[in-house]
Amino acid sequence: MGATFTALQGYLAGIYRSPGVTVDGATLHQLMTNSTFEAAAMTGWISTGSADGSTATATKGAGRDGYSYGAKLHEGTTGAAEIHQTTGLDTALTSTLAAKYEFVASCWAKFSDTGCTGTLRLALRNPTGTILSSGSVEMISGHPYYGNATGSNWGYFSVAVTPLARTSKAEVYVRRNMGTTGWLNVDDVSCVMIEQVAGAYGNLSMGGDEWQTEDVTTFASCGTDGPFRRFAPTMRAPVTLNVESYYVADESLATEMAAGTNVFVKLITQKGTKTSDRWEFWALPVGINWASPVGEIQKEGFTLQVDGVIGAAER
Repeated sequence: MGATFTALQGYLAGIYRSPGVTVDGATLHQLMTNSTFEAAAMTGWISTGSADGSTATATKGAGRDGYSYGAKLHEGTTGAAEIHQTTGLDTALTSTLAAKYEFVASCWAKFSDTGCTGTLRLALRNPTGTILSSGSVEMISGHPYYGNATGSNWGYFSVAVTPLARTSKAEVYVRRNMGTTGWLNVDDVSCVMIEQVAGAYGNLSMGGDEWQTEDVTTFASCGTDGPFRRFAPTMRAPVTLNVESYYVADESLATEMAAGTNVFVKLITQKGTKTSDRWEFWALPVGINWASPVGEIQKEGFTLQVDGVIGAAER
């Protein structure tokens, strides 16, 4: 799944694993501390802008569900509001490992009004702090998949950066710099290191996402007006994507994924004139045998059970 790839028809998906990164002796799959700001403070984050009228605070109700905590970046009239966090790896990447991996930073963001923009940036540094590679994405309030309503819709944004040899630090920035007063809510900031294990293509169908119900019929309800049997919704069924065909990028790593390990999926689709829509999500492969020759196409289906929220990212 190269950076310049454009899907011509149907869909293509890159399927990745997180090998884990050793930080302070512990293996991490999420490099951001306090990524959901539920500590009710900006623990782990460095904020800038407070001296010039801009602030960054962890605020209840600023989270993506409207009830949890999120970071509220308030831009004053004289300066930008920014938060950033740096995570240091215990061991710098060798050239061999750097060629295998990719770092992906993402977040959910909501703006105070239409026409606002922000920036999500990922910088990879060497042990002395020099930036080896970096990338950024402009966050726009009028996201085509999340609407353009003032202060009401969240959007998903992500940026991928390929590391170089001696990469030892990952630094994630989120910034609002409109030059006008307003705010930007940020939640679920993520930074992961991933490695491709497989790919998928062909026909894709989605299932699940319906309400599961429970029979709540009682003797009392049977004796009242209305239906004899009564059912109440309990929870939403998980979303599933049924994959028809796939290929293996690395046999030994792909086999691990058949053992019930979550994978990170980049899904590129075409619909009408849209030829490069990109969707990202974590999922659990179900009913798959990836012990097949590398690079060969397999015509046997399996299911990706989505673990979390599917985000539509700017390409």
